[in-house]
Amino acid sequence: MQRAVEGLHMEPDYLLLDAMRLEVIKVPQESIVKGDSKSISIAAASIIAKVERDQIMKNWAKIILCINLIAMQGMELRLT
Repeated sequence: MQRAVEGLHMEPDYLLLDAMRLEVIKVPQESIVKGDSKSISIAAASIIAKVERDQIMKNWAKIILCINLIAMQGMELRLT
């Protein structure tokens, strides 16, 4: 999460965080335990993050499948 905040193009005025604090980030912040059930903003950010993660994992699965198929080319496959 620290990298995400540091990668923003502009500095945020305030951070609303789910159950953690970013001690290294010197921006006013509030940590809310079970924040995704108490804050619509945290819930929305959580959904966006999970959708993005799922897309990344699908792309990696395709890449790994291709690598495995390429690695298997030329190998003898016995079906007996």
